[in-house]
Amino acid sequence: MKKKKTYQIQQKLEVIDFKKNNPAVTQENLAQRFNMPIGVINSTLKKMQLYGSRRHKQKKNITFKSCTDKIYEPLYAWIQNKRFCNHTITNEMVREMALKIAQRFYIENFKASHPWISRFKEEYK
Repeated sequence: MKKKKTYQIQQKLEVIDFKKNNPAVTQENLAQRFNMPIGVINSTLKKMQLYGSRRHKQKKNITFKSCTDKIYEPLYAWIQNKRFCNHTITNEMVREMALKIAQRFYIENFKASHPWISRFKEEYK
Protein backbone atom coordinates (compact mmCIF):
# COMPACT_ATOMS: atom_id res chain seq x y z
CA MET A 1 0.00 0.00 0.00
CA LYS A 2 1.27 3.45 -0.91
CA LYS A 3 2.01 5.74 2.04
CA LYS A 4 -0.23 8.79 2.23
CA LYS A 5 1.68 12.04 1.75
CA THR A 6 0.87 14.97 4.00
CA TYR A 7 1.24 18.60 3.01
CA GLN A 8 2.32 21.42 5.26
CA ILE A 9 -0.03 24.29 5.98
CA GLN A 10 2.46 26.66 4.31
CA GLN A 11 2.07 24.73 1.05
CA LYS A 12 -1.71 24.92 1.30
CA LEU A 13 -1.58 28.63 2.10
CA GLU A 14 0.48 29.15 -1.04
CA VAL A 15 -2.22 27.39 -3.07
CA ILE A 16 -4.90 29.56 -1.48
CA ASP A 17 -2.90 32.77 -2.05
CA PHE A 18 -2.27 31.86 -5.67
CA LYS A 19 -5.96 31.06 -6.24
CA LYS A 20 -7.03 34.35 -4.63
CA ASN A 21 -4.66 36.27 -6.90
CA ASN A 22 -5.59 34.22 -9.99
CA PRO A 23 -9.29 33.31 -9.68
CA ALA A 24 -9.52 32.00 -13.25
CA VAL A 25 -6.88 29.28 -12.71
CA THR A 26 -8.29 25.74 -12.74
CA GLN A 27 -7.77 23.10 -10.08
CA GLU A 28 -5.88 20.99 -12.62
CA ASN A 29 -3.45 23.86 -13.23
CA LEU A 30 -2.99 24.33 -9.48
CA ALA A 31 -2.30 20.62 -9.06
CA GLN A 32 0.38 20.75 -11.73
CA ARG A 33 1.89 24.02 -10.51
CA PHE A 34 2.16 22.90 -6.87
CA ASN A 35 2.79 19.20 -7.59
CA MET A 36 -0.18 18.09 -5.49
CA PRO A 37 -3.00 15.65 -6.21
CA ILE A 38 -6.22 17.24 -7.42
CA GLY A 39 -8.03 15.94 -4.31
CA VAL A 40 -5.70 17.89 -2.01
CA ILE A 41 -6.21 21.02 -4.11
CA ASN A 42 -9.99 20.52 -4.02
CA SER A 43 -10.14 20.07 -0.23
CA THR A 44 -7.77 23.00 0.33
CA LEU A 45 -9.94 25.31 -1.76
CA LYS A 46 -13.10 24.11 0.00
CA LYS A 47 -11.50 24.96 3.33
CA MET A 48 -10.54 28.38 1.95
CA GLN A 49 -14.22 29.04 1.25
CA LEU A 50 -15.30 27.60 4.58
CA TYR A 51 -12.88 29.62 6.69
CA GLY A 52 -13.15 32.71 4.52
CA SER A 53 -16.88 32.94 5.09
CA ARG A 54 -16.53 32.86 8.90
CA ARG A 55 -19.82 30.94 9.09
CA HIS A 56 -18.32 27.71 10.36
CA LYS A 57 -20.54 26.36 13.13
CA GLN A 58 -17.64 25.94 15.56
CA LYS A 59 -16.56 29.56 15.27
CA LYS A 60 -18.05 32.55 17.01
CA ASN A 61 -18.77 35.80 15.21
CA ILE A 62 -15.43 37.58 15.40
CA THR A 63 -14.65 41.20 14.75
CA PHE A 64 -11.00 41.80 13.94
CA LYS A 65 -9.52 44.12 16.52
CA SER A 66 -5.91 44.21 15.44
CA CYS A 67 -3.62 43.07 12.67
CA THR A 68 -2.58 40.09 14.80
CA ASP A 69 -6.15 38.81 14.60
CA LYS A 70 -5.45 38.09 10.91
CA ILE A 71 -3.50 35.12 12.22
CA TYR A 72 -6.63 33.48 13.68
CA GLU A 73 -8.14 31.93 10.54
CA PRO A 74 -4.99 30.32 9.07
CA LEU A 75 -4.03 29.11 12.54
CA TYR A 76 -7.50 27.65 13.04
CA ALA A 77 -7.23 25.90 9.65
CA TRP A 78 -3.87 24.44 10.68
CA ILE A 79 -5.34 23.17 13.96
CA GLN A 80 -8.32 21.64 12.17
CA ASN A 81 -5.93 19.88 9.78
CA LYS A 82 -3.90 18.51 12.71
CA ARG A 83 -7.08 17.34 14.46
CA PHE A 84 -8.27 15.65 11.27
CA CYS A 85 -4.98 13.71 11.20
CA ASN A 86 -5.38 12.83 14.91
CA HIS A 87 -2.22 14.72 15.90
CA THR A 88 -1.67 16.05 19.38
CA ILE A 89 -1.49 19.84 19.54
CA THR A 90 0.32 21.65 22.35
CA ASN A 91 0.28 25.33 23.22
CA GLU A 92 3.92 25.51 22.13
CA MET A 93 3.00 24.10 18.70
CA VAL A 94 0.20 26.68 18.41
CA ARG A 95 2.64 29.42 19.41
CA GLU A 96 5.25 28.33 16.83
CA MET A 97 2.69 28.18 14.01
CA ALA A 98 1.21 31.55 15.00
CA LEU A 99 4.70 33.08 14.79
CA LYS A 100 5.24 31.54 11.33
CA ILE A 101 1.90 32.88 10.10
CA ALA A 102 2.66 36.33 11.54
CA GLN A 103 5.94 36.32 9.69
CA ARG A 104 4.10 35.39 6.49
CA PHE A 105 1.79 38.40 6.94
CA TYR A 106 4.79 40.64 7.79
CA ILE A 107 3.43 41.35 11.27
CA GLU A 108 6.29 42.70 13.35
CA ASN A 109 6.73 42.47 17.12
CA PHE A 110 4.21 39.64 17.44
CA LYS A 111 5.06 37.38 20.37
CA ALA A 112 2.18 34.84 20.49
CA SER A 113 2.02 35.37 24.24
CA HIS A 114 0.08 33.17 26.61
CA PRO A 115 -2.76 35.75 26.87
CA TRP A 116 -2.97 35.91 23.07
CA ILE A 117 -3.14 32.10 22.84
CA SER A 118 -5.81 32.09 25.57
CA ARG A 119 -7.92 34.63 23.61
CA PHE A 120 -7.48 32.58 20.45
CA LYS A 121 -8.56 29.38 22.21
CA GLU A 122 -11.57 31.14 23.75
CA GLU A 123 -12.77 32.45 20.38
CA TYR A 124 -12.18 29.17 18.54
CA LYS A 125 -13.51 26.60 21.00
